Amino acid sequence: RFLLLVAVAAAACGGSEPTASSPPPHTDPPVATSISVSAAQLSFASLGESQTLTATVRDQHGQPISGVSVSCNSSSAAVASVNHSGTVTAAANGTATITASSGSLSATAMVTVAQVAATVAFGVSRLAFDSVNKTQTVAVSVRDARKNVIANPTVAWTSSDSAVVTVTSGGAATARATGTATLKAGSYTSPATA
Repeated sequence: RFLLLVAVAAAACGGSEPTASSPPPHTDPPVATSISVSAAQLSFASLGESQTLTATVRDQHGQPISGVSVSCNSSSAAVASVNHSGTVTAAANGTATITASSGSLSATAMVTVAQVAATVAFGVSRLAFDSVNKTQTVAVSVRDARKNVIANPTVAWTSSDSAVVTVTSGGAATARATGTATLKAGSYTSPATA
């Protein structure tokens, strides 16, 4: 009886017995089955801005595989380029698709580059008219957060007093009466005197 009890106790305490909650580890070699990227979409508000995509290759059991070669390419490097490390850099306004590939597997991320105005600089700090109905055009330079010029920007022009000076969507200011008014390009201002 003593020996039997010892044998039963040893079996019950052993850690090598497989249980329902701890299935045996997979012994078959990993096979690359799927690939994914860390983001499905990337958005850029400034040229020269960069973000990094990370690609993950998984085996038939859904486990990540390390040391797998992954290549990245852009459908339009003129809009967004990508290097071997997955760093995507905005080059021009537009859209591009970044594709991460490993063997026959591939995953994509859509890139949108749309510059957002951060600063507006006026060509002149003040307009002066010597008579009514004369027109002057105010030139502006609009730049993004990285100080890149935004080509053909849409500028919302307004006049603080259209009875004194009116302004068109193209920045053409026309004197209407004697007085002082302030022109605004978006949230930026320029004084005008008629």
